[in-house]
Amino acid sequence: MKHIFFLSGDYVELEIEETISLFDLDKGKFKDRLVIADLKGDEKSLSKIFKRLALTKSIYKYLFECKIDDLIEFMKNYDWNSVYKDNFCLRIEKLNANNEENTITERSIDGKYNKKINLKKFSEKNLSGYIWRSLSNPKVDLMNPKTLIQLFIMKNKVYCGLLVYQNKEYIDERKSHKRPFAHPSALHPKVARALVNITGIKE
Repeated sequence: MKHIFFLSGDYVELEIEETISLFDLDKGKFKDRLVIADLKGDEKSLSKIFKRLALTKSIYKYLFECKIDDLIEFMKNYDWNSVYKDNFCLRIEKLNANNEENTITERSIDGKYNKKINLKKFSEKNLSGYIWRSLSNPKVDLMNPKTLIQLFIMKNKVYCGLLVYQNKEYIDERKSHKRPFAHPSALHPKVARALVNITGIKE
């Protein structure tokens, strides 16, 4: 089953290595702060491994990917009833975007032209309307949704996923300066856990 990992972005190379080691990945896509890969195992066994991750913010069940010009058609035609449960919320993460202009620049492979893509029409409000209209009994919950749909917009590509795990562990409480005795060589607890995970130890 294909999943999307949204990395924290603090130590990207380390975050990728942690994901590869924990899930024995032999192939996958590595796009900026995203890792997209097929995972082995059932939901129960995978959920145990998800909880070990230190440097991943959230994990999503892969739904689809498309070019940004085709996004509206994909939103219209996807079977949202197949993933909907009780209520929903749509969130968008714009990677590599110019936040002031709300644009993404698409460059040709040979570098001969740049094309600016305006992201204003791809707002959460506008795109969630396509989900709403396709559902049999739509309800929205922005605070605690049972069905959280996430769009990752990167350059001219969009990846869509359904949230299955969010890392809410407040591991920063274990930082060295918050202990009774600090040591100058102490690692950040997230990095320490990631290094343990990279060893490939199973428990």
